[in-house]
Amino acid sequence: MAAAIPKTMHAVVVHGPEDYRLEERPVPVPGDGDLLIRVDAVGICASDLKCYHGAAKFWGDEHRPAWAERDRIPGHEFVGTVVAGDPAALERRGLAEGDRIACEQIVPCWECRYCLDGAYWMCAVHDMFGFKGWDGAMAEYVLVPRQALTHPVSRELPPQVAAFAEPLSCAFHAVERAEIRFDDTVVVAGAGPIGLSAIAGARQKNPLQLIALDVLDEKLELAKKVGADIAINITTDDAVARVKELTGGDGADVYIEATGHPRPSRRGSTCCANSAASSSTRCSRTR
Repeated sequence: MAAAIPKTMHAVVVHGPEDYRLEERPVPVPGDGDLLIRVDAVGICASDLKCYHGAAKFWGDEHRPAWAERDRIPGHEFVGTVVAGDPAALERRGLAEGDRIACEQIVPCWECRYCLDGAYWMCAVHDMFGFKGWDGAMAEYVLVPRQALTHPVSRELPPQVAAFAEPLSCAFHAVERAEIRFDDTVVVAGAGPIGLSAIAGARQKNPLQLIALDVLDEKLELAKKVGADIAINITTDDAVARVKELTGGDGADVYIEATGHPRPSRRGSTCCANSAASSSTRCSRTR
């Protein structure tokens, strides 16, 4: 017999930069088309940290308005167990109570030109779990609205591994957009969790060369374990010169930026074949 759903829950609540509080909140009540899940695990993304510390892309500055919302529960990398939902919502998603799911971080509007064109990740409204429009999963329960995209997750996966599905999908999305070919030289800048995921994804495309860039040797060792052919420490080697040397002076065909820092993006333009202005060069960002 399923456990009774409580009336209240503990949740982290955003009140502004560096003002996140653990509070008691009502457990959401699903409406028509919605699901309620009990959170099994939630990750902390670099975006969560940037939002916490007050980055302008979330809280605005003199050039742009705030995007993130106060009185919002953060957490967009999560997996949970379905505990409630109307029969139509469960049937539409092919789910039953007790099933485990992961959600895509963006909650598309399904009405703007991008959503109607199938590019829902570019949704003009751009609601997102934990930041804008919908509460996230740094709580005991989270409401999954009817607009959200869900994916079934095996019970055999440990919850902390299953919650990594969202950042992994960001990296794989960049790999797919890069349209990697067999004769490509691919450079991935950054060997953190996102970069390593991109390297693992790019390896499945079987390019001619897969090169990882980072500043830490231990991360570069991991990069080789997940599929990089060559690892370059940019603090000790001239990455641009090495890439040019490895490609007979042509440069990389694909450059995937996975650091989140502007300097590697600029480096990418000089690593790429015939410069980043070339129509034959595919540059892709993980976020």
